Amino acid sequence: MAVLVPAVVIAMAGFGVEEFGNAWATLFLITERGLDPAAAVLGASTLLGAQFVGRLAGDRTLAALGRRGALTAGLGAVVVGLGLALAPLPEPVAVPAAFAGLALAGLGCAVVVPVAYALGDEAPGLRPQTGLAVTSWCMRLAGVGLSPAVGALAGAVGLAPALTVFLGLAAVGAVLAARLPAAP
Repeated sequence: MAVLVPAVVIAMAGFGVEEFGNAWATLFLITERGLDPAAAVLGASTLLGAQFVGRLAGDRTLAALGRRGALTAGLGAVVVGLGLALAPLPEPVAVPAAFAGLALAGLGCAVVVPVAYALGDEAPGLRPQTGLAVTSWCMRLAGVGLSPAVGALAGAVGLAPALTVFLGLAAVGAVLAARLPAAP
């Protein structure tokens, strides 16, 4: 099962971006960027809309860059995007930068989970579909604890610093992706 660790961590990095958008983007935009709730909910929509666009272009991205390149570039874009969204920038650039960062993170994570599933499914030494099932279950089980852990951390250090957990997870995923074999 150790051969699945990179696939699981990469999947978690992609899933973490979705969790950031779904569970934390609105709260972050309200408390840290001063938006009213009606405007702040657009943060999640921005991230997920960009992810949708990225998924539509996913086959072309994979054909052009290969799995390793697509994962490394995608998770690199997530790191830059979340870094931009979380950066303590002055007004009037903080809000537009946050939305641009969320869009970049959404584009970057678009193919990460599907490719991580494929990597898990192709893990050597396992019966067919076992690697996919284990990768999916481990990602989801870890995901159950991710938001409560970030919430507890936010209570201790503040929301913006706690949200860097997602950025760190993407960075680790990018490093693991860069170490994958070049083909296919």
